Amino acid sequence: MIPTVGDERSGGRVVDSFTLMPAWIRNEITINGKKLTECDYIGLHPNIAVKLYDGIESYLTHPKVAESTGMSEKEVKVEHLSFFNKNWFGMMESPLFDYYSKNEATMLENIRKDKLANGYKITSKKMFKVEVEIMTDVIKYLNPLGVYVLYVYDALLCEQKDKALVIETMNRIILEHGVMTCVKVDEVDSIEPQAEPLAMELPKFTLDEVVNLYEVLPMLLFDVTDTMKIISDINYSKIEMNVLVKYFGKQMNEQKYNDYVGVPITADKIAMLKNIIC
Repeated sequence: MIPTVGDERSGGRVVDSFTLMPAWIRNEITINGKKLTECDYIGLHPNIAVKLYDGIESYLTHPKVAESTGMSEKEVKVEHLSFFNKNWFGMMESPLFDYYSKNEATMLENIRKDKLANGYKITSKKMFKVEVEIMTDVIKYLNPLGVYVLYVYDALLCEQKDKALVIETMNRIILEHGVMTCVKVDEVDSIEPQAEPLAMELPKFTLDEVVNLYEVLPMLLFDVTDTMKIISDINYSKIEMNVLVKYFGKQMNEQKYNDYVGVPITADKIAMLKNIIC
């Protein structure tokens, strides 16, 4: 089936035989004899709803909602697939309604007003549109690097060797869109991105060279949360390398104090930083 771009009702989601096939079949697909691995966002649509309708929570997860409601994680996940797409009375009858009315009252009221003014499907239209914009930007960044992925709505399938880069890119770009969530990472994934950069030869930078912190900090094995903290602290994402060196020195001194709330700068981080400076 030739890929078809959806209209405004689906936010431009692309549909083809690959996205429509059962997940268990997709999981058996190989390219050049190698199985693919999936990268998908945690609770993407609830976190998009928070962004669109002035919510206050961030990094919403199915387990977090399950713990608060007494529902199982599977029940929360299934209900989240339809909760925001329902009409207002359908949302009120959902087992998720009490959670959001207690924790996101303003967001729910904004959704109610939007559905009343523009029809109940307006919420899903807006959410799908944001989802498509995020995934489009991720793919546009990866393809020029020679990293090609298969698209399945809010998830991407890639080769295992590319997974660390795909995850970092997805995490960075979704934050640029103002949606506060990240890619699901299991124990295997958390080990592999740490081992791989040490095994390959990293690029070198001069002290007066302007670098992109979104690219440099992952080389030093900072996760997305710490990366965003450092960039926010410095207040710029593109800086001269010597500014980063000075920042590390300052943070090392400040973290000696008990009230330090910054990102830990360890001896390993300093060693890796020195390794990429020529």
